[in-house]
Amino acid sequence: MKYYLIALALLFLLTACDNELNLTAEKEETSVVFGLLNPSDTAQYIRVERAFIDPNVSALDIAQIPDSIYYQDLDIKLVKLSEDISYDLEEVDGNVEGYIKDDGAFAQSPNTLYKIKTDDLGWFDEEDYEDEIYELRIKTNENDTAITSQTLIAEKPSLTRPKTGSSLAFSAISDPLIRWLEKESLKIYDVRIKMYIKQQDLTTGEGFVDTTLIWDVAKNVRDKEVVIPYQNFFLFLRSELKEDPDIRRRFIDMDVELYGGGEEMDNFVNVLQANLGITSSQEIPIYTNMSDGLGIFSSRNEDISTEVRISPVTIDSLYNGSITKDLNFQ
Repeated sequence: MKYYLIALALLFLLTACDNELNLTAEKEETSVVFGLLNPSDTAQYIRVERAFIDPNVSALDIAQIPDSIYYQDLDIKLVKLSEDISYDLEEVDGNVEGYIKDDGAFAQSPNTLYKIKTDDLGWFDEEDYEDEIYELRIKTNENDTAITSQTLIAEKPSLTRPKTGSSLAFSAISDPLIRWLEKESLKIYDVRIKMYIKQQDLTTGEGFVDTTLIWDVAKNVRDKEVVIPYQNFFLFLRSELKEDPDIRRRFIDMDVELYGGGEEMDNFVNVLQANLGITSSQEIPIYTNMSDGLGIFSSRNEDISTEVRISPVTIDSLYNGSITKDLNFQ
């Protein structure tokens, strides 16, 4: 019996998810690559791992051996094609960088990633990367031929509603609307809301403690707006916070985050969705835009409206409504 495993935890889309890619043809080894360039981040990271088939050893056993899932002495570069400028990426441990690998079949440490600081790419504002195509070039110690892929750097999306310092109303009168401008290089979007709350445990006599809740409002949106059913706001809070009469809470404000993804990410999601459904085979198809091996290299960008308040009618429902009245907001 032959065992196979692809050593890659893909993150989607534009925020985070895990996907496993399955081989359809037997190969002893192939490369698996994942990279999303984001000019709004302070650093760019690329993951490169091995997919393999071993006729004698269980993949679950091999997955616990870091030397089996990572390459040694990898040569990895980003190339700005318009000027043929090459940038080397350095090997780092994602666990040290703050990107802790999830528990699972694969060895959790080290969590090898390849990094370059965004400033080292010269991306200080939009004109530094607008309409630029970057190529990823990877040479492994097993193959002298470079694995390559290209992506157009995604434009910065532009939220038009809500704007920084404005408010959103979650009420039965009208569901709140998140809206943005259409951008040519952005094909697919995620919307996320960060809620900032203060909580005080009355039994300790200590002051309020800051709490942040992250709400993934919508994923894989191809339109330029999202309507949020107003009840979802209160249901989310109810699911994240426990009822406790000894905990007093204050709702401060929110950040509304919009993530826009490039064409490759849109293609990736399209391929996955094409064969997932009640009449499908339920087999996840392969999508790759690498010249060899498997994986995806694309780009995304983000816009954030900060200090977004909730309206007075929302505050009243938060305090007194049937869904959240026992959460003790004051």
